[in-house]
Amino acid sequence: MHILPGVPHQVTSKEGVRMLMIYSPAGTEGMFADMHALTQDQLMNAELTRQLALKHDTVMIEQSKDGRGKGMILG
Repeated sequence: MHILPGVPHQVTSKEGVRMLMIYSPAGTEGMFADMHALTQDQLMNAELTRQLALKHDTVMIEQSKDGRGKGMILG
């Protein structure tokens, strides 16, 4: 799947998923590294993860219904 810049998107799967993601230009991997360093409680903090995403030029445009720090993004 090719997602153009500025296109809102979200990837979900009830069974789980393995993906190979390639970003061009590079840099988004920093967001994933920062997210990986968070505790589980921090990952559940929607405002914290929203701010972290903004730091890496990614906008959370819709939060999940349960308030977890995930949702639709614009990157």
